[in-house]
Amino acid sequence: MPFLITRARELRLALAAAETHAQNLRDDLAAVEETAATQGLAAKLAEALTPKGTEPTPHTRIRAVKHFKAFFRGMEYSGASGTVNDLPTALLRDLKGRVEVVPPNTELVGLPLQPWMRTDD
Repeated sequence: MPFLITRARELRLALAAAETHAQNLRDDLAAVEETAATQGLAAKLAEALTPKGTEPTPHTRIRAVKHFKAFFRGMEYSGASGTVNDLPTALLRDLKGRVEVVPPNTELVGLPLQPWMRTDD
């Protein structure tokens, strides 16, 4: 029981600190917005903070003929021979000879790439 009491106190203190931090962030944001408004930049700030819609990346279902590893927009795509997965269509030309296109209704099979599997042969 003493452990639970101690842990509950720690959590309450952490929660209070987080709430204080969140309020400080809200205050800082309000100050930035107020500064932008006084300098006539409120519209530009709002536009810059508006999330931009990104177009979805088209994917193609493939079966790995050989082990593969490739990067696309900062993400790693890899798989062992026999893997059936969806890859960005733009990677197909880079993986020519390592993957083959299969019908979209083919069942996914995940075979992770192991450190000892070569991808440069």
